[in-house]
Amino acid sequence: MQTGIGRNYKLKALQKGRLKRRICRLLILPKNLTNSERLLQISSHSYQNRRTEMAAHGETSSVGGFQFSSPPVKMLAGKLRECTRRAGPTPSFWLEKDPSGGGGQLDVSLVWMQGTVIQVRPDRGTTLRLNDTTHTFTVCGADKVPKGKHCLEIGKYVMVMGVVLSSSPEPILRAVKITDLSDNPVHSRMWKHEVDHLHRTYMGHRAI
Repeated sequence: MQTGIGRNYKLKALQKGRLKRRICRLLILPKNLTNSERLLQISSHSYQNRRTEMAAHGETSSVGGFQFSSPPVKMLAGKLRECTRRAGPTPSFWLEKDPSGGGGQLDVSLVWMQGTVIQVRPDRGTTLRLNDTTHTFTVCGADKVPKGKHCLEIGKYVMVMGVVLSSSPEPILRAVKITDLSDNPVHSRMWKHEVDHLHRTYMGHRAI
């Protein structure tokens, strides 16, 4: 005889399975993706929904003690070089949206980037130079953020959340968070595909 607890457990499992199938139907995913790669794509979809919700409700996010009007924008170095700088007490950086998708601009002053460390320099609070296959970019203050010291090694694949200081000729960020992703090769293999998919779907941009 099935207990009430057993029935509740089965009901929750069924609901969870239906939700996963519904999300997968909403996303256009390549058929040859592994489960880990599919989860990254679903995560990307959830991330964009969160950005939309924050913008609609005027919410702010806190990263490394800084307050921002939206979560960091997932960005490739090659695309960040196309941004324009707006002068002001606190300079900001903006990316043009594709006119076919309604046009307008997106504030990309706070970004989420990933890449392989190709150089470590002991200046400006330890500076890292990374490559994400679309271009190189520089990260300042890497040793001043939590867990940043573990990433000060050439060959490490890391995630960086940072404030944009310059976008051209090579992007420069001030680090507010750094995480070592070297243990899981899925992160590096899927990153460009994930960001291209995000920009193409929500901003109308073509892949770099």
